[in-house]
Amino acid sequence: MELAASGPEPAARLALCGNVFPAESVAEARAVFDGPLASLATACKSRSFARPGFGLYLAAAAIAELDADADLRATFQNQIRQSDWSVWTANAFPFGGFHGKRVKEKAFLPDWRTAERAEFSLAVAGFLAELMAPGERGSVSTCPLGYGRAARDDSASLRHLEMLAAGLDELAESTGVDLVLALEPEPEGGFERVPDLAEWLATHLAHPRIGICWDLCHSAVVGETAEEVLQALQSSGTPLGKVQVSAALQTEAGFGEQAEALLGLIAEDRYFHQARAFGASTQAWADLPELLNDPDWAARLGLGTAEHELRVHCHVPLHLSGFAPGLVSTDWRSMLSAAQQAGCRDFEVETYTLPVLPEQILDGGAKPLDRLSDGQRLVAIMAAELQVAASQIGLDTVAPDP
Repeated sequence: MELAASGPEPAARLALCGNVFPAESVAEARAVFDGPLASLATACKSRSFARPGFGLYLAAAAIAELDADADLRATFQNQIRQSDWSVWTANAFPFGGFHGKRVKEKAFLPDWRTAERAEFSLAVAGFLAELMAPGERGSVSTCPLGYGRAARDDSASLRHLEMLAAGLDELAESTGVDLVLALEPEPEGGFERVPDLAEWLATHLAHPRIGICWDLCHSAVVGETAEEVLQALQSSGTPLGKVQVSAALQTEAGFGEQAEALLGLIAEDRYFHQARAFGASTQAWADLPELLNDPDWAARLGLGTAEHELRVHCHVPLHLSGFAPGLVSTDWRSMLSAAQQAGCRDFEVETYTLPVLPEQILDGGAKPLDRLSDGQRLVAIMAAELQVAASQIGLDTVAPDP
């Protein structure tokens, strides 16, 4: 498999995706490093996982502030360098408003039909490259061209990707940092599946700095296997920017009223929750409320039996597995192991839903964190997620810095 950079096989790296925190302004982004990330770094060290990575998230308004003020840019970059976090990847999927009251399709806008999307992505890449050393590799993830097929079918999207590729080439020449723009397939997006995106890139834009971000939650929802994904990347030669370590919800035998009620709570939040039913045939819903509007939906799908299963795009905590009778997380562990065995080295935990998940999801059927404040509780959950992901890829024995 072609990785983001050539040369000797690198060690595995693990980051926390920063889009779990709001960053509409530079002030908000800086407050993240002063507050929750400082606490989280301490928690990671106590769990023998030293200096984790941080997947930088900056909304378009924040990156515009930094582009306009050289002193502010230098101050923020120094703050990041002096923190306990290694920054080698960024998430430029959300353009802004990712923590608003209603996000859903807005997370894809503006899409790759617009020059605005390309300019934003390159600005994020430029800021990230300045934080890294010459010779380092990294990635910037982005949307799968857009929501639905419109951006995929528009030649403007390819033209703007070509512009971005040229910009990354120039950035590598000027900084020595090798960054990959990693398009992230998502259910109902311009590309839902890694193999389809890999084939499209190989046909239309076989460029060493344009690749794929493989999100394990999204793969589980659409029903693709690790073998399918890895074979597609290998045969097409498409670069893999990073693997986003995440888990979706799935039903199993025993599904009943508690699980149905929990899905109803999830459907009310700000994000898309695309759903897929697997059984005698595969059925799809663009968002969970569309399914739940049918009062007999669970019985009609035959849920509660081993022969029928529903998977829902909802990123749930990695260290937990059961959330209600008959409602569990998808198997991210075997997919992650397969990715690492195939040569993938850059991993990012992405559970951006933490601030809006129902209590039953955060508790995982128990209540060990009730005595903590909301902020402390989320930090404790993130630390547990990072620990279990680090353990899965063999990073949990790293000694803390002296």
